[in-house]
Amino acid sequence: MSPLPSLILEKEKGGSFIIREASHSYLRLIEGIADDVIGISFADLIFNSRFVFQEPELLKSAPDKVTGTSNSDKLIQRVKRRDNGEYRFWLIETQSLPADAANNAVFVLQTVTDITESIMAGEIRQEGGVNDSKNPGKASLHTHPDAVFSIDLQGRFLRANDSLLKLAECGEDDILSTSFLLFIVPEEQEIALDLFNTALKGEVIHFEINTITSKGNRKHLAVTNIPMVVNGTVAGVYVLAKDITVEYLVRQELAEEQRQREASVNRMYEALDSITDGFISLDYNWIITYWNSASERIFGINREDLIGKNLWDVYPPSKHQDFYSAYQKALYEKVVVRFSTYSARFNKHFDVSVYPSDEGLSIYFHDYSEKVEIEKKIRESAEKYDLISKATSDAIWDFDFAADSVTWNKGVKEIFGYSDQVTSFQWWEDHIHPEDAPEVINSIKKLIASKASFWQKEYRFRCNDGTYRYVLDRGFLMLNDQDEVVRIIGSMQDISRIREKERELQESLLLYKLVTNVTSDAIYEWDLNTNKIQWNESIGPLFGYDKSDDPSLEHWWVDKMHPQDLEKVHAVLMDAIEHKLDRLKREYRFRCSDGKYKFIKDSCTIIYQDEKAVKIIGAIKDINDLKRANAENERLVNLINKVNNLIIISDPDMRILWVNEAFVSHCGYSREEVYGKTPMELLHGEETNAETVALLKAQLGRGQSFSGELVNYTKNGEKYWIHLNCTPVFDEDDGFKGFVAVSNVITERKEREGRLQKQTAALRNIAWLSSHEVRKPAANILGILALLRHADMQEEVNEYVGLLEQAAEELDRIVRDISRKINSIEIE
Repeated sequence: MSPLPSLILEKEKGGSFIIREASHSYLRLIEGIADDVIGISFADLIFNSRFVFQEPELLKSAPDKVTGTSNSDKLIQRVKRRDNGEYRFWLIETQSLPADAANNAVFVLQTVTDITESIMAGEIRQEGGVNDSKNPGKASLHTHPDAVFSIDLQGRFLRANDSLLKLAECGEDDILSTSFLLFIVPEEQEIALDLFNTALKGEVIHFEINTITSKGNRKHLAVTNIPMVVNGTVAGVYVLAKDITVEYLVRQELAEEQRQREASVNRMYEALDSITDGFISLDYNWIITYWNSASERIFGINREDLIGKNLWDVYPPSKHQDFYSAYQKALYEKVVVRFSTYSARFNKHFDVSVYPSDEGLSIYFHDYSEKVEIEKKIRESAEKYDLISKATSDAIWDFDFAADSVTWNKGVKEIFGYSDQVTSFQWWEDHIHPEDAPEVINSIKKLIASKASFWQKEYRFRCNDGTYRYVLDRGFLMLNDQDEVVRIIGSMQDISRIREKERELQESLLLYKLVTNVTSDAIYEWDLNTNKIQWNESIGPLFGYDKSDDPSLEHWWVDKMHPQDLEKVHAVLMDAIEHKLDRLKREYRFRCSDGKYKFIKDSCTIIYQDEKAVKIIGAIKDINDLKRANAENERLVNLINKVNNLIIISDPDMRILWVNEAFVSHCGYSREEVYGKTPMELLHGEETNAETVALLKAQLGRGQSFSGELVNYTKNGEKYWIHLNCTPVFDEDDGFKGFVAVSNVITERKEREGRLQKQTAALRNIAWLSSHEVRKPAANILGILALLRHADMQEEVNEYVGLLEQAAEELDRIVRDISRKINSIEIE
């Protein structure tokens, strides 16, 4: 190959050229390696290398121009490095090589000469009287699309190509010998002069600068200053300048857009800092990118200590599994995840909303611990009230005074059902309940007039479906430098449930009074601080005591307990209080006014305050009759468990409610394994007769009894036969309650019947042999004897005797066979 940087290209069938060889000098020129170049298309090299070519399409077409000719194609290309923007000039010569006729291959040789210095030096030689024919870059220099010129030591123009004259909007006579600073905008002339002096010190400089044409038009140029060295001395500066005004303006627009985006993000962060809920944002690598003020307050950690760190390094997943699972689901499944949880680490209750985005996750934390505490106090004071307050996500709003617009987050849809993200201020006013609107709107006006920093109001707000919800609305005022109100940023919290709970509380208190007056149970309220007990009216009818007794004291109650139960009842109560249990059930005997004892069930709720039991509220029910019934049922169950039959009791859907001990012992299933399942699921198998099962289901489905024989299977797969009697059960009102199935295991009988069937078949076979097989040789013997009586010759007699012997042997064989079969039969 040529010692110059060169390539050998081969034309493919599709018409494109592939690089087959590259010289070492070429690889050094493009700063590449052979593996990255050889074998790729010539077009890929042009468009994807470290260099940007001035006319890539013209360069790409050069091999096609010379293919099959003796001509060569020469191009001078301005080449720009992608990494640092440095410009060079290359002379690229392309010529055809002899074709490979055997393989029908077409090859092209391309050589590259770096003529940057030659082009620059060519101007000096021209000025010194050197002939143009010795300056190969001269012609292309004047027609080069970029400005190429030289400047003397005083900064005056020496030479200028056509592109510079066009760029400067003046003629050659107007520019030569004038200072280049005249074409630099005044505010950047000092910078331009410093860069010029740097080039005079022998350094190549790349920079961008703003210029002004002779007609006053501004241009933005990418410039390269190259020292002009003559006989070892810097005699001036060569300059390459490219007009990148359009690119510069685009960059400026992009920078302005970026600035506006950053300003928008800052406004958003201001809004997020104004809300009472915690808000954090994460990128796709779990890196914390934002942590608002509420999060600092809730979690007690400054944002400076967290932003930029991996969330799971700060809060290990093993200790925050519910958070970890929810965040994983939201991030990778792209779904909104909401959940409520309690954090032992922070001793707080949270409603968490996790929103996925293109950047990662946005997470809201609503601390509703205070509401939990309020709920607890309401429940304790009401003694019957169970309030679970679920905090709602706030609707965040941003009221822009100048635009008269209110921007909402997704909360306006989740709470109120509106899809609009931007509304007018009037829209907000129109949706306030007419009874609340005057006061709310007046409070806003006062806020604006006083320029107070904070505003809060409770009112009713209309939803998209026409209903109203109670909201707690908070807002923060923002002023500009002129102390003018520019916006209010705030949040609306749905407190409808709290208002509803307050109403329910009042109703619950009323209901409690009504219940205590109508129930047959004895309701009591025991104040542990005073040891006073209040009873409802049922204490009299239940135990026979009248108002002359004083049941308000603890000892009255304790004295009525059965002596054998007293110690245990007291111990159970003390244990419940020690372990902070809030529910307790006890059964014991209580003495009536006639001196007899009743079994009672005492169900109570223990109320604590500051970890101390302060009150017990309960109800006492008479279970005397129930106890007797249970005892009778236990005796009945014990009796059923002693029988050998397999007994199943099922519901109307044939699902098992109870089985006896014989069933458990025979089938191998525990009661826990069979409850809720059907006998068909557990006991039927391959040899269970489908027709019998269908008949069973049909009759039971009609509420009729069934009796039949069936194959069942034990838990370990052992087959057994049963005789099943299944009877429907009805209550006293003829209501269908289920079935009772009683099964007798008849496996031995069925096996005995099978053996008898086999014996019968064998005996039938022997009878057939006796009646058919024996007759044939017997008939032969009788016939031969008849012939023998009429035989005249000894020879004939001998023949008949031989036949007689054969028939006798056949008869003997058949008799032995019958005897063997008879001996093989096992007589039942």
